[in-house]
Amino acid sequence: MRFSILKTDKDNTQHLTVKPAEWLMEHIQTDTKAGIIGKLRFHIAYNGDDGAFEQKTPIAMIHPSVEMKKTENGNLEIVAFNGLITLHVPNLLSQKDIEAAKEASMQLPMTFAAFMGADGRSVEVLVAVARNGNVHGNGNVNANLNFNGNGNKDQNEKTVKVNVNVMVNEQEMDAFCKTAYEQAIGVYSGILPYPIERQAVSARSSFRMTVDPSPYYHPEATPLLISTKTKTITGTGTLTGTSELGLALTSTSTSELALTSTSEITSPDMNLYAVYEQMYKQAAEKAKAETADVIESQRYHAYITELARLLCEMGVPEEEAFLHLRDHHIYKEVYDEDTFRAIVSAVYAENMPGNLEDTETVSQATRRLINHLTTRYVFRFNTVMGYTEYRPNNTGSYEWKPCDENAINGMTIQARLANLDVRDKDVRRYVHSDMIRQSDPIYDYLENASKAWDGKTDHIAMLARCVPCDIPQWELWFKKWFLYMVAQWVMPQREYGNAIVPLLISPQGDGKTSFCRMILPYELRWGFLENLDVSEKRATLQAMHNFLLINLDEFNQISPKLQAGFLKNVIQLPNVKIKRPYGKHVEEFKRYASFIATTNEVSVLSDPTGSRRFICVPLTAPVDTSYKPNYEALYGQAYTMVMDRQMDWWFNAKETKEIMEHNRQFQIIPPAIQYFNEHFEPAADEDSGTWMSPTAIYEELRSKAGSGLKANGVSSFGRYLRPTPGLKQKRTKNGVYYLVRRK
Repeated sequence: MRFSILKTDKDNTQHLTVKPAEWLMEHIQTDTKAGIIGKLRFHIAYNGDDGAFEQKTPIAMIHPSVEMKKTENGNLEIVAFNGLITLHVPNLLSQKDIEAAKEASMQLPMTFAAFMGADGRSVEVLVAVARNGNVHGNGNVNANLNFNGNGNKDQNEKTVKVNVNVMVNEQEMDAFCKTAYEQAIGVYSGILPYPIERQAVSARSSFRMTVDPSPYYHPEATPLLISTKTKTITGTGTLTGTSELGLALTSTSTSELALTSTSEITSPDMNLYAVYEQMYKQAAEKAKAETADVIESQRYHAYITELARLLCEMGVPEEEAFLHLRDHHIYKEVYDEDTFRAIVSAVYAENMPGNLEDTETVSQATRRLINHLTTRYVFRFNTVMGYTEYRPNNTGSYEWKPCDENAINGMTIQARLANLDVRDKDVRRYVHSDMIRQSDPIYDYLENASKAWDGKTDHIAMLARCVPCDIPQWELWFKKWFLYMVAQWVMPQREYGNAIVPLLISPQGDGKTSFCRMILPYELRWGFLENLDVSEKRATLQAMHNFLLINLDEFNQISPKLQAGFLKNVIQLPNVKIKRPYGKHVEEFKRYASFIATTNEVSVLSDPTGSRRFICVPLTAPVDTSYKPNYEALYGQAYTMVMDRQMDWWFNAKETKEIMEHNRQFQIIPPAIQYFNEHFEPAADEDSGTWMSPTAIYEELRSKAGSGLKANGVSSFGRYLRPTPGLKQKRTKNGVYYLVRRK
């Protein structure tokens, strides 16, 4: 059996691939092609299934019913009929609903496959079907059903041959598919816990390529026999045979469900009976094995009880279970009808969940509450912030607010004013459940913005030009930092995070902080933070997970110890490890935040070993805060460039060296180095200079400067001395020596 996979590209050209069913079942277990189905589901969760995603990103369509080929003139021609139709179960609110629909369909022997739909909210069920009787053609697949007069197997059983054939023409295939579809709905509607959506059906019916890590696949499915006749056969006679446990039973009965060896299945009801009949046979084999060790005097009762329990678990309705038990066990030899029915009823009452009346009442009240809440509000679980958010529905408002206690109390009051008998715990239970769709607001925004960029205009450079400066590389450096910021949001970073920090330097009132704020669009402005105390280490790590951009305002207020220690370390982290409040162990979380900084001081970098983490940008004029970025195009450009890898967003060794050289003019020069520059200078060679140890230089300077040297010992002085430009050094067995000349 081979499925036809059809994809239409942006030029409206159709590309046909034909693959075995096994290939599809294996292929849909992982989201290939850059996670295209995952992106579709994110789009649907936020915007609904509006078809806009497929306009930009074509998705393959699967045609399970037929195998097709392309003719010489480019048309698609059917070459084989697979004997499959598709049932679509939509509007499933949670993963539990999806699994329940799949598990229910697995109970029926004609289910060829069942898996989650492309939208992530539905289940596609592939049903094996066959015309009952012979038709002309080739490609037959045979299935045997054995019946006697009342549906039992006996020594005189006959074989009904079922043939799946290529129809004479496509019109015949379409007619058969429509008939099979209607009869399959009748069968599956009694089993599936959720309604089946009726759709237009033809031999070329299709569904979108999907992803399901655990699809159900049963290639040996028994076809559902489809009759195109409407005649009903009624048989009357004496039913004889033996029960599954070997008891000789006789009775006279009239049944509209009887089949003869030459009969055809005569109605959709008969198809449903045949389904339950096969389910009964599966349960009978299990019940017989389970009660094999029961003593003979109690075996029959134990067998009937276990068989009824298994049918209940399989989802067979109580009346259907009694009907099949009655047809297979001529009960008058053992029980009267009332006793027999009482046994089945008792087993079902014990194994069915809850009281039906109470369940219906609770279900109706819960559904009314959910309908009320979803009518008035839109909910999403913010996967970045880790809590549920809401906004008014159908108001055009896009301001999401957290569902805190005030919001929940307000929703509860509104529900009670709408004559709903609910408590705040009922609202809270829904708002904080997995029925709320998960949403990544960053991905949602970027995915929508990706369509707005024309592919040419450099909006990132235009934003960089708002900062007037004399640095030739500023636009390139800012562009790399900006791309790294976006890449950190959407791509896993395993080794390093965005370890560069633009540091804007100018007097007060030049619009530095305003520029930092205008980097993020309004929809993501919740991710901007500018009052972080980096001395609080746990709060800093938490902020790196919960926010998108952190402004280290008044950077000169950060102590040199924090600059060279904690801050230098956390800036380059790809992820953060913290312990939740009241948590018992440390967990790893994704880092989202990049850093930017502002200061009024020119000499601001205090790390004596050099600063490659910062890009110091002295402003030559105030920031152009009148510029209003086209945010969708701006972030569309960044997202497209990152996803398509159009440019490296990390700094190579040459660029890092340039940054370090550029930053030397912004280093804080400690008093010890100032004294060194006053009394010493680097020597060009040994003829003009002397090799001296840091200790000797330090002692000589201290003898002249006294306490004004302000160096915490020789080791600290050596760290200050090492990065001095032009200063030659050599290592000996007694330590490092520097080639200096006294002024």
